[in-house]
Amino acid sequence: MFLMEKVKDYYGVDNCNMPRTGKDTYGWAAFNIGSYTKDDVADLSSCEKIKSVKDIINLLRSKISDISPIIKEKPANFIEIPDQYLNFSKIKKLGFKPEISFEDGLDLSINWYKSNYDYLKKIAYRYMNH
Repeated sequence: MFLMEKVKDYYGVDNCNMPRTGKDTYGWAAFNIGSYTKDDVADLSSCEKIKSVKDIINLLRSKISDISPIIKEKPANFIEIPDQYLNFSKIKKLGFKPEISFEDGLDLSINWYKSNYDYLKKIAYRYMNH
């Protein structure tokens, strides 16, 4: 809701501030929700909230069950954006501040996935088998 109320402030009336060409167009519609900006992660030692993928998997294992990943190879012609990192600065400029911890957010996400499991299972089956 916050983003829907504020997105016009970011892009301007009739999207006049929206990038039209070049690297600025990559991910123009994406707003990362987190705790750090690009400048913050220049010194990772000051970012105590950052967790490794392994830490997240272990946390999930403790909350759901012992899970193991399914690795699906990318096709050779898979297109990836050139630079990937979570950058909180775009939504931070609009005044957003995180109100819950990562672990509480994870718990809410797990509950949502459990509530929608039957539907998601059908989608996953189609994806993994086609």
